[in-house]
Amino acid sequence: AITAHDEGVDALIIDKMPQLGLCNTAVSGGIINAWSSKLKLHEKLGIQDSLELQYQDLLRSGDYMGDPELIRTLVENAPSVIDFLVDIGVPFTETLTMSGGQSVPRTFSVIGGGPTLHKKLREEIQKRGIKTLLGHKVTRIIREKANSGRVLGVETGTEDGKTKYIRARKAVILTAGGFCRSDL
Repeated sequence: AITAHDEGVDALIIDKMPQLGLCNTAVSGGIINAWSSKLKLHEKLGIQDSLELQYQDLLRSGDYMGDPELIRTLVENAPSVIDFLVDIGVPFTETLTMSGGQSVPRTFSVIGGGPTLHKKLREEIQKRGIKTLLGHKVTRIIREKANSGRVLGVETGTEDGKTKYIRARKAVILTAGGFCRSDL
């Protein structure tokens, strides 16, 4: 939503929880794996890493059952995630650690962990005036025709059992920060 807003999009965040995206972001420990970033920690620490090495590590650690195309997309974009967070002022440690399945250290850590990461993202959303709709679970994507055609918007269910329809002007982007409170 922050990036979309910065590109001129009138974004709306819909979250089924009563607070904004707290679950996985806050408990994540604020760690993100990337083979490079504008922080240049790999270079400073003398660690040889590459897009291809991170890609191969992820394939291997998943017993080659992961979707290679999705894994490549994840790895290709990992540095830009760190760079985006640095640009909005998220503080990182000056170290890299190893996580499961890695052949070299490539885990970046936010100073203050997940709560700091969550707080900074929430501040940036508020600073930009990005609209949020809390306590609304998306229950259906509305399209021109059943299972085909242009996406027109979403149907949401509210905490008090009401149904609300939200029309999309240009697009609906589905995102997930995890599988928190999946029973709702």
